[in-house]
Amino acid sequence: MLETLSLKIKFQELECVEYPKGVSKPYLWMVQFKADGSCIKITDKFLLEGKADFQFSHGSHGNLATPTLTAGYKTAIPKSVGEWQIQLKPLRVPYFEQNLPATFGVLAVLLEENNVSDQGAEAGHTALNKEVVKAVGEVIKSFDPKQIKLDDIESSMKTFFESKIEPYTKSIPQKVINAIQEGQNIFQNIWSLVKKDEFIGVHVWTHTHSDFSKNKKQLLLEHTWKTKNLGAWKIRGTVEKV
Repeated sequence: MLETLSLKIKFQELECVEYPKGVSKPYLWMVQFKADGSCIKITDKFLLEGKADFQFSHGSHGNLATPTLTAGYKTAIPKSVGEWQIQLKPLRVPYFEQNLPATFGVLAVLLEENNVSDQGAEAGHTALNKEVVKAVGEVIKSFDPKQIKLDDIESSMKTFFESKIEPYTKSIPQKVINAIQEGQNIFQNIWSLVKKDEFIGVHVWTHTHSDFSKNKKQLLLEHTWKTKNLGAWKIRGTVEKV
């Protein structure tokens, strides 16, 4: 039977693998979320009820250990940006003496600082957080037990969450841009248009209880963003049972 897991999520570093323009000023927004038995329940109709739990990174411009990077260099990711400890409680199935795996995840948005004001960047950060809360909430509401394979419950639930969250990530850049413009005055907006902050990339990791076998105590969280004009960047992290 599945048990509650104590997990430590830690993103250690960001590497500038390639960069064509000399020096970059990256910053990172992250959102950690979970839909588990502490905040979500399966109803008698086998639907999901409740709200997911969230934790958000701090800061925007200059929120990494090294404010500027060039190709071949790395920077540490501070605890306030990419480290959390969570309890992952399985979901209880009504009528059956059985637990289902809970889901947790992290969304990362990597950006490059240019002419957007600090105030505008934080407005964009707030908009991102609200959008993720809204997206995960809508995924929970849209849960359809008919989409879950009874002979492969764990992987099909993970696939369900991943497939539903992915479309929301595509709308993030434009919604953040709108929030930045609303958070700045007209002169700051004009200055930003000369050289606005750039989106390097967005990525979501999702995992469940089933990703931790009895002998597996650590998962790697890694991703490489390869872009046309902003080079290549790699983020590294882990999830550990504690």
